Amino acid sequence: MKRDSLRERSRPDTSGPERELLTGIHNRLAYDRLLFFSDAVFAIAITILALELRLPAHLAPDHPAGSPALWAALGSLWPRYLSFVVSFVVIGMYWLGHHRMFRLINRFNDQLVRLNLIFLFFVVVIPFPTTVLGDYESTQAATVLYAGNLMLTGIMQLVIWRYSTAGRRLVETELTAEQYRRLVRRVTVRMLIPPVVFLLSIGVSFYSVRWASYSWVLVAPGLLGIRIAAYARRRQQ
Repeated sequence: MKRDSLRERSRPDTSGPERELLTGIHNRLAYDRLLFFSDAVFAIAITILALELRLPAHLAPDHPAGSPALWAALGSLWPRYLSFVVSFVVIGMYWLGHHRMFRLINRFNDQLVRLNLIFLFFVVVIPFPTTVLGDYESTQAATVLYAGNLMLTGIMQLVIWRYSTAGRRLVETELTAEQYRRLVRRVTVRMLIPPVVFLLSIGVSFYSVRWASYSWVLVAPGLLGIRIAAYARRRQQ
């Protein structure tokens, strides 16, 4: 019994301010490191995308056909160009979303760090399904792999947003309750558009792989519609 009581007294007290110190919820340097690391992962993912744009290995610089063969080889890579552009835009869109989220999320805890790591996992994986789609653009498997990865990325971003803003868990703002509720709802709807579009494209792929790929374009008008609606509401106020 004495040994157990000594053991209990030797344990550090991790409640109250000490707990906040250990978790770093008000540590500005640790918060900035979280954002810097996230930005670095986005930059690496985009860089890896560009590295996948290569000419066919069989086309040597001294190829006897010269420029015609080079132009033909470049033209044959259009699926890779297309998947690169789509992935670049999507990664940029998720980076912008992440950047906007952390304008409001001004604190953090261990759970947010873990959720952010899962989100970054799906971001850094994007170059792989992009390469598969560029090589096998006419197959359903490549389309589903690509759309599934981007859908999960969007879902994880939404999970981070909902977790952080629920009950103002990681948010300090002077907005009224009604203003805060409208803001959270508007951003939630905006974040839902990409994963919903990619999810629907998986269903479309069972009927037409080509139309499933075309449906990804719907992300742009969907996000634009949200902005137009928000602007119209502000004009009416």
